[in-house]
Parts: sequence; structure tokens; C-alpha cells
Amino acid sequence: MRLSCRTAATCAAIFVFAICSAQVTTEELIANLKFRGIGPATMSGRIADIDVDPKDTATVYIATASGGVWKTTGGGVVWTPIFDDQPAASIGCVQVSRADSNIVWVGSGESNNRNSSAWGNGVYVSADAGKTWRNVGLTESQQIARIVTHPKDPKKAWVAAIGPLWSTGEERGVYMTEDGGTTWTKTLYIDESTGATELVIDPKNPKVLYAGMYERRRFPYTFRSGGKAGGVFKSTDGGKKWKRLSGGLPTGETGKIGLAVSPKNSRTIFALVEGTAGEKGEDGLYRSDDAGKSWKKFGRFNSRPFYYYELAVDPNDENHLYSTSTQLMESKDSGATWRPVRASLHVDYHAVWIDPANSKHMWVGNDGGAGVSWDGGQTWRHMGAIVGAQFYSVGYDLAYPYHVYGGLQDNGSWGGPSQSRNLAGIANYDWYRVGGGDGFHVQIDWLDNETVYSESQGGAIGRLNKRTGASAFIRPRPPQGETYRFNWSSPIVLSPHNPRIVWFGGNKLFKSIDRGDNWRVAGPDLTTNDPEKQKKMAGLSPENTGAENHCTIITISESPRIPGNVWVGTDDGLVQVSQNDGYGWTNVTANIPGVPKNTWVSRVEASKHKLERCYATFDGHRSGDMRPYIFVTEDFGKTWSSIAANMPMGSVYVIEEDAVNENLLFAGTEFGVFVSTDRGKVWTRWKSDLPTVAVHDIAVHPREREIILATHGRGMFIAPVEPLQQATTKVLQEDLALFDMVDAVRWTSDRSGGYGDGQGWFWGRNPPAGARITYYLKADVKGVKLNFIKQYGTDFSTLQNVAGAKGVNVAYWDLRGSAQGQDEGRGRRGGALAADAGVYAVRLSAGGKTVVKKLRVIQDPLLAKPSE
Repeated sequence: MRLSCRTAATCAAIFVFAICSAQVTTEELIANLKFRGIGPATMSGRIADIDVDPKDTATVYIATASGGVWKTTGGGVVWTPIFDDQPAASIGCVQVSRADSNIVWVGSGESNNRNSSAWGNGVYVSADAGKTWRNVGLTESQQIARIVTHPKDPKKAWVAAIGPLWSTGEERGVYMTEDGGTTWTKTLYIDESTGATELVIDPKNPKVLYAGMYERRRFPYTFRSGGKAGGVFKSTDGGKKWKRLSGGLPTGETGKIGLAVSPKNSRTIFALVEGTAGEKGEDGLYRSDDAGKSWKKFGRFNSRPFYYYELAVDPNDENHLYSTSTQLMESKDSGATWRPVRASLHVDYHAVWIDPANSKHMWVGNDGGAGVSWDGGQTWRHMGAIVGAQFYSVGYDLAYPYHVYGGLQDNGSWGGPSQSRNLAGIANYDWYRVGGGDGFHVQIDWLDNETVYSESQGGAIGRLNKRTGASAFIRPRPPQGETYRFNWSSPIVLSPHNPRIVWFGGNKLFKSIDRGDNWRVAGPDLTTNDPEKQKKMAGLSPENTGAENHCTIITISESPRIPGNVWVGTDDGLVQVSQNDGYGWTNVTANIPGVPKNTWVSRVEASKHKLERCYATFDGHRSGDMRPYIFVTEDFGKTWSSIAANMPMGSVYVIEEDAVNENLLFAGTEFGVFVSTDRGKVWTRWKSDLPTVAVHDIAVHPREREIILATHGRGMFIAPVEPLQQATTKVLQEDLALFDMVDAVRWTSDRSGGYGDGQGWFWGRNPPAGARITYYLKADVKGVKLNFIKQYGTDFSTLQNVAGAKGVNVAYWDLRGSAQGQDEGRGRRGGALAADAGVYAVRLSAGGKTVVKKLRVIQDPLLAKPSE
């Protein structure tokens, strides 16, 4: 067969590219680009459960709602995450086996029923106190509320699977295993909407168990708590058969149920039942003194049952109770009266543990982390080293070092440095609050690095000047007779052309050209405005906190190419575009193939490289659809193509197009971050020192060339991206390449904080000190060397035998000279001279070849003279 010259050339080019592609993979490009977690741990996020080793009360396990499992063996001084490499980060419960404390059970999938609750993939067990784990089933249960273990037989356990929150599902109810999780038997099942929300065992007779069954269902626009099928159930044969209890318990609809058996007198059982409200309502606390045959109501108690309703009985006093609520509640008369415990911790409690040997020793978990008390709740110590921060968003400024910002679930909005001048790292006290309420979107005026915009639930947008402390509430006000709708998380976007211009989303799009002092309505209602999705919340205990506000804009993107070209996405599934500053709109939703109607538009991303291009992601988990949806248009939305490609199952929350390399995309999902170097044809999970965690937002810092991840469960993470920005096909065909470097700063040293205070401090990770040097090698090479050369060709420093692995490598020069006895330099450390500010040549030598690039070293701007 003969080929034309053009065909032959094309084939040759394809062949060369294929060889290149075979020689280096995306995994090899990103393997050495390590993430560093910067915290914070001040606001540790929602705690789902706490358990303590029954043989060693200094060993404590904490299940976080979306940040895995943490462990201490020193009573809370030092904490270690022990679930990072597992496929799920959302945890419902943790239980140390009462028969063998080396056996630890974990139920994945938070069961607190929040609109932000995620899901898991079944039950895990460890036989070595959390060092290793194996999944033992119930993978479709999604959310598990409780695990109970047999006091003597380590192979016996029972599971309360509450089941999917956002859909129906068969894998819910009570399950038991008698072989350590190898097989499971469903022993209590009602229907596909009713699951087990509580499970307790008689501490003196393991054949007796009690279960609370609960019907609930979330939709994107409402939540229904309660139904006719739930109630309190009892088993007297080790969980094989169950009987619904009555004898004074509510006879009407019931919702969430909390149960507790008195360790002192196991015939005394308490049930906290969500029921019908009102003077004659059935909601409240019930007590039985005959093992559940008859019950007496001791008082009404109804405080957001779907979110709380955990009970704990003092092991040494059956009349002394604690219950979770907005506050930690205490009763000393079997629940007839209650008082809040002055815990001096965060609010919204979900877990209580009381030491059987010392009732004054308690652990609690709430929306802000965990705390311990040794005096019965009079004083508390917050565990400030558990990083469970649940960010929704990320913003950044252009300060030195640059600061990152984000809104946190029930913890306001915060800012903090991307690195610290303190060599120990970034401390909790380096973070500062910039907004209240539940924090969501945060944006910063990069021209002054001081003006911060933040939003809390229901469109409560505010503006803050960090330097002066001046603040203003700037939510758009509707004209008389009209009402605006705002999502729980309403988007704020500063124009890429002028940071004084602010875009803000409600049911309509708003634009301000004076930092929010005045607003223009940029178009009509851009949602479906479906009245059926704007009704009050259903269920036994309806509330209106804004979490179910619907038919609203939730994502905005203005094109960096031309002002006034703006895209929006809504929570009811619409994508719309305006090419004239919001005066006219085109609904392009119908052009997007394969997405179920009304699916939440998690992100629109106007291209930084092409005006007509836009990316869109959809998140269907609120309708029980966990498939990934990622699309791109090249023609203002007339046609769309799916680029989800090989993306695994799991919701996609954000997509970010790189500003330097148009082929480089990042996607944040429920289970981590993914990168594509070919504009969505292939996706690769980027794991390098990043735990399994939901990534809700992504930004790339333009000056420092670092990706910033806002995770919903483990705080902020940062990694370098300049190699990915520059790793073109041409570069990857070379034997070696030295990538352009960001400026290296000679930071001054801050030695404040932490001296002599032991090991209880949290320190977010700084990058290694000095200049970051990244380079590419086509194959493994030994003897790789980096030379740093001053002006006039003088060698100042040499790094010998740096990393020589195939792919991208990273080295750090500490800005010190190699030779002694030179006169240059500002200081010495062990005989090494400090590098002056200025321009250096960096020479990479490997395999007999060399390449040279420039590096600029600058002085810490903190030391600049006032005139500068």
C-alpha cells in the first residue's frame, strides 16, 4: 500500500505522539506534585459519632461527617486520620468491639439527614485497631446510623442501616452478622423508605436489642421527616426476630427516634420520639421500666429532631440524661425538665459518650468538632487538631503570602495564609473570620486584598474591609410587591475585568458596579419558577432555614474574554447565557444531551481561552443519581458534548479550566479531584497526599501557579501546577525539560506560638523553604544535578543527585550557597551563605544534557521600605 506524503507525515506525527504518550502517563506527571493540607482545625466540622476503647479510655475514635475517621491514643493530645485511603469519606458511626478492642467497625455514610449530607459504600472493619480496613458489605445502604457489637463474641455485630437519603432503596433496616461481616442477614425491614436510625443493646443480656425505625426522604426542594411505618422495635433472640412496641408509645406518625438503655438498670429504656406536635402531640421523651412493655411520657422535647435526637444515660444514674440538640441538653429527672449545658463549645450536637467508670468524663461532638470534659460538663476542651473543616468554596488574594478564603458548613466564612512565616507551619490562630452564619461563597478584591465579600444562607451577602473592620449588608432589595429567592448557597462572582463589579445570584441575576451598594437586575427570573418546588417543608417537624430554597441561580461565570458575556446555572436544571450584559438571555438547556430534567447545575465555567466555549457540570445526587456529568460547548451553547469520559461514579461539583493551558482541566467530585491534560478525553485521579474527600471548589492561583482545593471535610489543600501548565506534547518529546519557575521569596522568620506547649498544636503544612524547581525527565536518570548561577556566571549553589524519576520531579533550593568563605550574601547558616535578591540562572543536568532557565529571588515584601 502506498501513502501520500501528507498521509505519511500525518501517520508519522501520530506515531511519534503515540510513542510519547506511551512513554509518560498523566499519573507520572502528577505523582510527585504533592498536596499539602493547610487546615484549619479551629473549626473541625460536623462530628457524626464518637466511641472509646472500653479497655483504654485514652484511645478515642471520632467519625466525622465528611472527613473520615480520626484516632487518638493519648486522650486527645495528638490525633491521626486513619481512614484516608478508603473509598468513602462520609462516616455515620464508629464502634469498638466490646469483645476485642482491636476490632473496630465503621459505618460509612453520615445519617444526620442534612441537605449537605453525603453518602458512603457500606460497612468497614479493622482487625488491627484502625491500621488496615476491609469493606464487608451493605454497599448500597449509602448511610449507616449505628453499629452494635456483641460483648463476648467478636464475630457478632448488628447494623442499623438508615439507607439512602435522596431516594428509595431496599438495603435499609437492621442487619446482623455472625461471622465478622462475611455474610449479613436482614432481620428487620419495613419498606424501601423506612430505615433503622437507632440500635441499642441490653448491656446485661445481648439477646435483647431495641431499634428505632424512621421514614424520611430528601428532595432538592423539600424534606419529609416521619411516616406511619416507623416506631420502636424489640428483639429478644439476638436480633433475629423483631416486634413493634406500643404500650404508651405514640400511635400516630413517628419520625426520628433516639434510644438509650440504662447501664445500671437495663430494664429502664428511654425513647426520644419525633411525633405529632402541639399541646396534645405525641412528640417527646418516653420511659419504660419494664423492658419496653409499658411506657410513660416524661415531657415534650422537639428541637429539630431530624438533625439531632441522640440520647445518653449516665451509666451510674438512670435518671440523669443527656440529649443532643442545638445545645447539649441535660435532665436530672428522667426527662421531665431539661437545661442546656454551658459547654462553651460550638452548637449543634450529634454525639455524646460518658465514661462508665467516671460519669464526669465525657466526650461530645457537634458541628464545630469534638470536646472533652472531666468535670461533668462544667468546663470543656475543644479538640483543635482534628481537621474536618467543611468548605463549600475557595477564593484567594494576591498578598505575600497569598491568603485563601472560604465558607464553612455552620462555621461562617474564614481566611488564612497559604503559608506561614513561622517555620512550624500554619497555626489555627493564623485564620480569621470574614463572615458569619453558614459560610458559602467568598470573593476578594485582588486590587486591594482587603475588600472581602461573603454570603451566608438565604442570600445574606456582606462586604468587609479587613483592615478597618468596616462592614455592610448588601443583599439586593426587591421592589414593593416582589420577593427574591436565594439559595442556601448563593453565588458571588467578581468580574474578571474589574473587581469592583459584582455578580450575585437569586432567582434573578444581579449586577453591581459599585461593590454592592446598588444593584441592577440583569434579566428576568432565570429559573423554572415552579410553584410546586417553593412550598413549605413537609414532615412532622417542618422548618424554614433556607436549606430547601429552590428555583434559584447557584453558579455564575463571566467570560474573561469579553465583559458582559455571562453564564448561569440553576438548581432546577437550567443553563442560560447572555452576550449583552444580562439584557437578553438564551436558554440552552435543551441542547445538553443525556441529563435528566431538573438536575442541579453544579457549575458553569466560561472558557479563559475561547469566547464561545463554556463548561458545565451537573450533580444529580439529590435525586438519587450519582453519575458524573461534564459537558462543553464551543458555540455559545448551541451544541454540547459530554467529556465525562472515564470519570467514575460520583457527583461532580466543580470544573476549572486552567488559564495557561487550555487542554488542562480539573474536576472536583465527591471522592476527590481529577485532572485531564487533553481537555476531557481522559481523566486521572490526583491522589498525591490528598485523602479521599469531597472537593467542592477549585481555584488556580495565577502568580504562584498552585491549585487550591476547598474540600468538604478536610479543609484546604494546595499543590503546584506549573509543570502541568507547561507539559505540552512538544515538551514531553524532549529528554528533559526545566519548567518556568515562580519567584522565590526570602521570607523573614516568625517564631511566635507553640514554644514549650507540647504536642497539642495543629500546624498546617508550609511548602519546603526556598525556590521550587520542577522539571521533566523522559526516562529514569541517575546523577541529576541543579546548578544555581549568579550574574557573571558564578556558581553559587549546587544540588547533587536530585530526584531522577521518569515524569515530573520537584526539588527545592533553600536559597543558600554551597561554598563557604564567600563575601556575598546576607547571612550564614552552618557556613552557607544566603542568596541575595536578584536573578539567577538555573541549570538542569541529566543524562549528558543540560537546560537553563531564569529564577528571580525577591525579598519578603514585609521588609520593604514604606516608600516602596
